[in-house]
Amino acid sequence: MNLKVALFPRYSGADPGEGGIRRMGEAQQRLLPEMGIDLVDSMDAADLVATHGATNASRTPPVGLPYVVHSH
Repeated sequence: MNLKVALFPRYSGADPGEGGIRRMGEAQQRLLPEMGIDLVDSMDAADLVATHGATNASRTPPVGLPYVVHSH
C-alpha cells in the first residue's frame, strides 16, 4: 500500500509566471509518485497533508491527520 498525500498547491496547465513555488510543486508532482507516493485531491483521502506555507490555511485537516508545512 502506498502512502497517500494531499499536496497543496497542485499545478496544471500553462505557467502564468508563478515562479519558484510552482517549480517546487511541479517537481513534487512529478517525483513523489516515482517514490511510491500516491497524490490524492482531498484531505479526507490522505494519510498525510503537505502544503507550501499558508497555501491551505483556510482548511482544517481532520483530527489526527499529519500535516506538514514546508516553506523556503
